Amino acid sequence: MLFSLQAEVTTAKTIKALNAAITAAWPAIGIQKFANDAVTLVADTPEYILSTLTLDREAGVNEVWITDVSTKPDIRGRQYRQRYDPSTTYWTLIVAPSIYNTYAGKKLSLSYYVPQAAVASLSTAIDLPAEYLFEYVVYWYLRDASGSVKNGGPTMTEIAMQEDRLDRVRKRNKRPVSSLVTLGKDSMV
Repeated sequence: MLFSLQAEVTTAKTIKALNAAITAAWPAIGIQKFANDAVTLVADTPEYILSTLTLDREAGVNEVWITDVSTKPDIRGRQYRQRYDPSTTYWTLIVAPSIYNTYAGKKLSLSYYVPQAAVASLSTAIDLPAEYLFEYVVYWYLRDASGSVKNGGPTMTEIAMQEDRLDRVRKRNKRPVSSLVTLGKDSMV
């Protein structure tokens, strides 16, 4: 990189760049959360409203498994669907009969992704990958300084090269695709 960002760096700009990185990360990159024993399965009950969890409207549930204390490891429950209800802002988990009837009384545990909250200071913890944050902040500073090309600012080639690095890092850190699609059999048998 021919252009030096050293003179451009300030605390206020870095916070602004970090918040831009946080905004740009979601929904591809998020923070994984776990809800152990979130739901108790009941015989002949396929639907469970997840009102106690703060699930993002765009993400829903990533993974579901049955917590069975007598079995190690936990049995994975891959026969489920999910539905978002905008009128209640809750997600509903719909479980196959082969799961809720076989495992009635057992608990379901879930994993899901949430977006990183914005930061107000450089001492705030950020749970996103450091390599992503670094590449995005460099990209943000280059874009911010791009108006000063006549005065030795970054060239469009330098910005494009940094954007390519950022895209590669973003792809490496993308959350699993399974969190974006319904898992299980279509027949729900």
